[in-house]
Amino acid sequence: MQTGADRETVRRLVEAIESLLREMRGDHRDQWEALDLGVQQVRVLLLLERHEPEGMGVIADHPNIPRSGATVVVDGLVARELVSRFRDEDDRRRVFCELTALGKQEIGLLWLADRRRVGQVAEMLDGEELRAAVDALEILRNAVDESRQRGEYVHSRRSVCELM
Repeated sequence: MQTGADRETVRRLVEAIESLLREMRGDHRDQWEALDLGVQQVRVLLLLERHEPEGMGVIADHPNIPRSGATVVVDGLVARELVSRFRDEDDRRRVFCELTALGKQEIGLLWLADRRRVGQVAEMLDGEELRAAVDALEILRNAVDESRQRGEYVHSRRSVCELM
């Protein structure tokens, strides 16, 4: 059971993470527009970057990609040669997608902007602050990884709000 102090700390953590994500997403929107990609297309690219190859059913079931539009989104990425599709050799009904070399390059450009921004911010910190920031982020990353491995990780904003 969380105490009032714990809830306040969780609230502060959520606000800090949301603020950082908003800042980083703002940079991405500029990049997406330069690449002429829609939000759904970027989501598919990011999903494939993390889990490649991935089945069309999994893409369609992703909580941030509309099920009814997944095929249309992937069609657009295939037409732009960012994603390739192929059939499972053992079960021809199953279709998989993966990033092409060009798709990997485009995702790399999105992350390059993040790396530059993080580098700029890191230069503003002294050595002790930088080590503390890295330690804190590694603790959070490990907790998320552990939660995902146990099947407890939820892709819903609602679960975060329930913590507060």
